[in-house]
Amino acid sequence: MGKREDKELSKLCVAICSDHYELLKNADPNMSYTFNLYSSGPYHGQYRKFMFYAELKLNKLLGLITADEVENVFNMMISEDKDNFYIVMQIVKHYMKERHTKFGALMDYKGYDYARQNYSQEVLNPADFLLKLVNK
Repeated sequence: MGKREDKELSKLCVAICSDHYELLKNADPNMSYTFNLYSSGPYHGQYRKFMFYAELKLNKLLGLITADEVENVFNMMISEDKDNFYIVMQIVKHYMKERHTKFGALMDYKGYDYARQNYSQEVLNPADFLLKLVNK
């Protein structure tokens, strides 16, 4: 990727991590701490697969995309094709904007209550994390 795409990726990673940190800061301190490291901590703006995966799964939990769509985008994300990664980045950005449009950007909005309560089981549960993200 070029400088422009790198900057765009970094900005998207910070936005995702900031959102997920705000969503979890009072519900799951361990997971919120992880997102805080990448939104404003020492790993600020660095990309990790779990960020995109968490955003996709959050959108699934909120009913914006299906499980099949999450799987398809995930498979594109882990492929070797660099063009696929750029497409994935645009897809994740699109669904994040759609989530903000439908539920608002503020994570204390009541529409996020179900997601906040079920995040560790349905978005980034340990089994999913190990199976999908660590071994890929």
